Amino acid sequence: MHKTPALLKRWIAATGGNVPYPSSPQAISLEIGLQLQQADPELFAVVSGADIPASLELAVMDGSLPDVAIPQADREAQARRAEAERLIAEGAFPTAGRYEGETYIPGREGSVTAQFAVEELAPDLAERERLRVAAEQASTPGGMTAEDIAFVHAEMARNRTESLQRAAQSMQGVI
Repeated sequence: MHKTPALLKRWIAATGGNVPYPSSPQAISLEIGLQLQQADPELFAVVSGADIPASLELAVMDGSLPDVAIPQADREAQARRAEAERLIAEGAFPTAGRYEGETYIPGREGSVTAQFAVEELAPDLAERERLRVAAEQASTPGGMTAEDIAFVHAEMARNRTESLQRAAQSMQGVI
């Protein structure tokens, strides 16, 4: 059974320090197991003998596992941001066509549905992409006028405010 300084520190934090580190998965009481699942799911996976991702096993083996558990809210925020980045990478936002040497690379349309999803998941990434799109359009022949750019910026500010208001409203029920 794995035993590293980081695992021991996390065990102490999760159990209060008065519970012996288990010698085997069978030595974990149901009460402690439930407590660990809530407080530190990664630690629970390691000590319970469950199949764990190779990245977690490597972190335990090479000592790069953090000494403290990542809070569930932070894990969820990381997952939301990763999903937003995936949607962007898959083409949520349009791109302008361009020439690379003599070869024309057509732009892509983007997906309004995916853009809304990115806005909900990570408003800062959505705004960054909208600014990138506006800059691409402004730099292309027949691109946006100064009025168009001002309109885009006003819409982005309005959309961000609405998104933050929706997030605040949804969080009121959580707190």
